[in-house]
Amino acid sequence: MQTSDWINVALCILSFVLSIVSVGTAIATLLQNRQMIENATRPYVAISYETVCVAPNKNNRYIVVKNYGQTAAEIKEIDCLGVQDDLFLRQLSNLVGGSLAPQQRRMYSLQGRPVSGGGKHATFTITYCGNRKKYSESTTLQLNSGSLVYRSAEESYALQEIAERLL
Repeated sequence: MQTSDWINVALCILSFVLSIVSVGTAIATLLQNRQMIENATRPYVAISYETVCVAPNKNNRYIVVKNYGQTAAEIKEIDCLGVQDDLFLRQLSNLVGGSLAPQQRRMYSLQGRPVSGGGKHATFTITYCGNRKKYSESTTLQLNSGSLVYRSAEESYALQEIAERLL
């Protein structure tokens, strides 16, 4: 074999290696894109605590379950440690088997509900499915604080009336 033949063989081998590397890079990029799309479109269900000022010196306390994601979430299980009220726990468990659409939220009143542990903390664990995958979130809420939402007196009384009708 001549020198030019050896050079051609070496170039063929290098071309083959480079094509394998580019196929590997393309596969890795596709896998990363699939993961990014999944994360962007999955449901994100969060549980939060909210205090709504409905009248002067009168606040209503709520546990809020909201789907912040882009797809629906089917609730499989929800556990609560720290709240002892059977009615509240039953209302919360009614969410199991149901679903939350994107940006949909459910509010559950804690008004007058006994909270264990000095009334300071409650731990919620929620398991849900979306896009054929199972997710689980655990949140510990400090119930003696929370976001306080101020409303005008007119709006507050209307909201209080609606809340009382719902409960």
